[in-house]
Amino acid sequence: MKTIQGADFTVPEDCSLKYVWVAEYSDGSYFSQFDEKGVERLFGDIEQDKLIKFHMCGMDSPRLFTVLINDSNRLICFRRHMQKHCASPVLHSEGHDVLYVLGFQKTVKGVNFKSMMFIDVDGNVKLVDENENEKREPR
Repeated sequence: MKTIQGADFTVPEDCSLKYVWVAEYSDGSYFSQFDEKGVERLFGDIEQDKLIKFHMCGMDSPRLFTVLINDSNRLICFRRHMQKHCASPVLHSEGHDVLYVLGFQKTVKGVNFKSMMFIDVDGNVKLVDENENEKREPR
């Protein structure tokens, strides 16, 4: 059981994720990654039109990352799995890392802006802000 801002959420005992998400709606209700029986819900089932906050909660730590959502921005949230390889003496796999990405995207005067947190499994965070005008071809 995890608690965010006074609300309790079910997380399966065998959950291997380092972070789980919880959507907070404008009517005061919550929609968590796992239902009351511990079954994982789909990210696509989040009611985006009611979403005001999106939380990523640390499973092994009290870390909580929150993105505020309003009419002008759209949620970005995904996990990236990166395979570790060793090339000496023969190419072989040495496991993988998971990177959690959380942030928002918005369009202002026709320009696309993104603000994202890249969160590793140890809780280290890298903040990245980018806009499409900065992605010009090198001269």
